[in-house]
Amino acid sequence: MADTSLLLSLPLIQPAQAQKHVTHNDALRLLDMLVQTTVNSRNLSVPPDRPEPGDRFIIGPHPTGDWAGQEAAFALWDGTAWQFLPPQPGWKAFVRDEGQTTVFADGGWRAPQAAMLGINGTPDMLNRLLVQSGASLFSHEGTDHRMKINKAATADTASLLFQSNWSGRAEMGLMGNDSFEIKLSGDGGSFLTALKADGAGNVDMPQGNMRIGGKTAFHGGNILGTVGMSNGQPSGAIIESRATNGGQLTRLADGTQTFTRICDVDLASTATQTFGAVTFVSVPSVTASHVSPAASSLLAFGNIAAVGLANGAFFLRLARSGAAVSGPERQVVLTATGRWA
Repeated sequence: MADTSLLLSLPLIQPAQAQKHVTHNDALRLLDMLVQTTVNSRNLSVPPDRPEPGDRFIIGPHPTGDWAGQEAAFALWDGTAWQFLPPQPGWKAFVRDEGQTTVFADGGWRAPQAAMLGINGTPDMLNRLLVQSGASLFSHEGTDHRMKINKAATADTASLLFQSNWSGRAEMGLMGNDSFEIKLSGDGGSFLTALKADGAGNVDMPQGNMRIGGKTAFHGGNILGTVGMSNGQPSGAIIESRATNGGQLTRLADGTQTFTRICDVDLASTATQTFGAVTFVSVPSVTASHVSPAASSLLAFGNIAAVGLANGAFFLRLARSGAAVSGPERQVVLTATGRWA
């Protein structure tokens, strides 16, 4: 017959044994040490100076004194001496000064690991941690607190997904690359990237629609373009510039319009001459400057006879101020400034 039990090594009473109470009491003491196990601490390597009877400890690394050679073992002070019991894999104990349970595995004591954990719900193999509650709080223990979401490789995903009735509406994180992205969806199936920031600090808004206070924010891609107006508010680009009607047209988002054209004036003609046609909403202000030939020819043509609108198109007539002048045509720069809206 064996002297001790198979698992806990409790002393067994032998047939015809004298003083059976000694063996029985030793077994009870060991059970008292192990059943409903709680320990004061698991970090001490030196026995406390004044232990109380019944104090239990898990001995820390490199123990000394009366605990020498008993690393990781249970230690019980019975009032006169220390009793030790080496742990076996799977043994658990509640550590009072930590307020948590520890388990002995792989040669050391550590916090127990659960394959799945459900708080007010049932986890599954995909959602191994499940929490159903009105809120969840993650706070610091001392100073900082950092939540980490790790992925295996660049092409994988590490993200936070926000759902409405179990259908995705917004996602943020590292999705298929190592750039931080914010994606949005209206149907839970098709997502558009609203913002993307790469490791060099470059921030991109791929959809190109950024508004501040409900108004479009302008950038290098939309400052120049086609200007527009809706209910008195600009609705297009800031500046529009294009060649038209033989000249250069510039429109600003505030409704200002400028048209410049170089015109040839026939110095030999005695007729009033008309140049250019660009749409203005009212009669523009027009200036004319002579380019060539020399300034002495200004006497022949120098007056703006009339400026007006015909079917919304601006027209300009230059009137003669003197007799016909022979020679080459004069080039005149005409600039009309008014409003397009």
